[in-house]
Amino acid sequence: MPITWSVEPDGFVRFTVVDPYTIDEWRETMTAILHSPSVHLPLTLLVDRRGTQTLSKSTVEGFNRFFGERQQALSGGRIAIVLSSGVYFEIAGMLRAVLSIPNTAVRTFQDYDEALEWLVG
Repeated sequence: MPITWSVEPDGFVRFTVVDPYTIDEWRETMTAILHSPSVHLPLTLLVDRRGTQTLSKSTVEGFNRFFGERQQALSGGRIAIVLSSGVYFEIAGMLRAVLSIPNTAVRTFQDYDEALEWLVG
């Protein structure tokens, strides 16, 4: 399965994405997370994208639409995004710009442990 998620003992959601996947799969999974009774808002989310290589313009536009439609549900949370070092500089800024959700801290990382420390510190 290219996209999986779980609620971790520390209370954050681990959201793992591996190529290939579709924006529809991504959207369905994020919707399931936001509607799950085991997920507490504001969302604390660790997005592990180390298994992905790049993002298409249409995928980024899909992220933007999704987060724009759900700003209220996502506001006040924390999102750490872990990217593979090969694509970090290519897409880190783009993801941070797309995820400009009011009152939500968003950071990109190359190191998983550093992201986890920042997220749940």
